[in-house]
Amino acid sequence: MASLSLVSYNLRGFNQGVHLLVDLCKQSDVIFSQEHWLSTDQIIKLDSLSSDFICFSKSAMDVACSSDVLRGRPFGGIATFVHRKYSQYVKLVAAETNFLVVQCCGILLINVYFPCCTNSHEYHNALCDICTAIGQVIDMNDDMPIVLAGDMNFDFVQRNSGFQIFKQWMEDFNLSAVLLDADSPTTYTYYSSLGCSCIDHAVVSNNLLQSVTPIRTLDSGNNLSDHLPIVFQVPITPSVTCNSYSSTKPKESLRMRWDKANLPAYYGTTHKNLSSVADMDCLDNCSMHCNCGREGIIDNYYMCVVHALQAADSYCVPRKKASYYKFWWDVEASELKHKSIDAHRLWVAAGRPRTGDCFTRMHSAKLQYKLCLKKTAQGGG
Repeated sequence: MASLSLVSYNLRGFNQGVHLLVDLCKQSDVIFSQEHWLSTDQIIKLDSLSSDFICFSKSAMDVACSSDVLRGRPFGGIATFVHRKYSQYVKLVAAETNFLVVQCCGILLINVYFPCCTNSHEYHNALCDICTAIGQVIDMNDDMPIVLAGDMNFDFVQRNSGFQIFKQWMEDFNLSAVLLDADSPTTYTYYSSLGCSCIDHAVVSNNLLQSVTPIRTLDSGNNLSDHLPIVFQVPITPSVTCNSYSSTKPKESLRMRWDKANLPAYYGTTHKNLSSVADMDCLDNCSMHCNCGREGIIDNYYMCVVHALQAADSYCVPRKKASYYKFWWDVEASELKHKSIDAHRLWVAAGRPRTGDCFTRMHSAKLQYKLCLKKTAQGGG
């Protein structure tokens, strides 16, 4: 039986997680990502990540960006990537701040990002609202098996209040948790200086549970997030077509790259072009009901200004495909990536010590890699 290779991965920001995400695109069919931290106008970065994938995404930044000046670091955001070989079997069902639902090959794929777990009434109400909204989507597609995965921000333990709410919801919709493989590289999915925990999970319909492979974490030196991806296989019958996408790849549009523009030349060209545009002094003495044809004069003036600016940017601003400039990469970054991966492998082979020379080397190699990538991105490569 055919199967989908499905990955769930909290990026902890696009710039942190993109490097491993690119690798995951080479070995996965479906990728659930959380916390890309991108606003709606930046989501093109996800769309252009791989031409082999269709990307469905949702930003959590729109309200914050539109209501006031953004303060603090960005947050949230989810995206689901589906390989284009399944394009005739896939369609978007729902996209909200905390969950994104896609129908693929007759299965309802639900990508979730739950709020941080606390014992407050506000948290309990928020989690209940999210689960209720997901339940409404399931009810409208009640003939389809369900695969739900993502960063839930709580361990599956009875004493956890978030899990207690979610467990009851799972029972209401006949869902069961996918267990961690005994041979998984790690027993945790999140790590920090304060410790480790397993807060990224997958649950599936009861009738799928015996056919789904156990979860394995992916522990890589190329991972700059504080979460580990979880990987599992889901059986499919690719016969239910959705006809939402053409199987042919869309033509990638060109973008004006102002970060690569010759700005001094642009300033000079616009000054020259705009200086030649006729002034509108003739309208200074027009009365309210003047019949001098000022509407036509204004329209012509407007078009002259537009043409002057367009002529300048066509000469001074390059137009490239969104993926033309790989801003996160160069030769030095490639070398540091391999050093980070090698140091990580040695650390794993040594039993993942939390102190000592092996740990220090691993931590230092990853830090150098991360700083190099940040420097490259800031340089606008």
